[in-house]
Amino acid sequence: MDAGDLIKWGLIGLAGWWVYETFFGTAAALYTVKTLPTGQKIGTQATITDGQNATDCTVGGGSTQLVCEMATSGIWTPASIIAGQLATLNLSALPGAGTLPVTTPPIQIPTPVVAAPISTSSSAVTNASGFSSLASLYNAMLAAAQAANDPAVFSKDGVSSATGYVWNYYLQKVAPNVAGASLSASTGNTTYTSAAYWALVEPAVSAQLGLSGYGRGLAGLGRLVMGGRW
Repeated sequence: MDAGDLIKWGLIGLAGWWVYETFFGTAAALYTVKTLPTGQKIGTQATITDGQNATDCTVGGGSTQLVCEMATSGIWTPASIIAGQLATLNLSALPGAGTLPVTTPPIQIPTPVVAAPISTSSSAVTNASGFSSLASLYNAMLAAAQAANDPAVFSKDGVSSATGYVWNYYLQKVAPNVAGASLSASTGNTTYTSAAYWALVEPAVSAQLGLSGYGRGLAGLGRLVMGGRW
């Protein structure tokens, strides 16, 4: 036999081996649980002869023969179980296959919010300043100025005085949302007693907050002081 014949018969033998392995070898192979091949692709099937029951592909030691299949989890699983799972997921057998149900969420109608009535009683705190009366706001402003030991605020005979700008500062210190008196440069730098300043600012504060308290009485007192009749 020459070299050409050897090559020819070698190729024939290789082809025969490939055909056997491809079409007959895998189908005919029998395994035990311990000899099941590893690293197989999903869907590969192998028959074992030592299953403990018809659903055992992992323990072995029995005498049950069954077909095991490599599952997506990477574990050999009875082919019958995988087939049952696939049958459950077979959407083509369901009515309306290929479409997803459209669920319309219920329309939520918001509950109307009814605003509570605003009380105008001077005894209740009903404004953003946090004070229930002009008297309490005035007293808070005066107390803040006196407690600060501010050299810009001086007292004589129990009466505190400061410029209009200083009083504006302490009014807004205790009630930041309240605008002080609208002062020009001259009136802002003019010195007022606390009552005289309040005569300037009280109408604006009362209009802003709807408060009552000292009211026009203190404003009148302030006008007397400012007019030099005090």
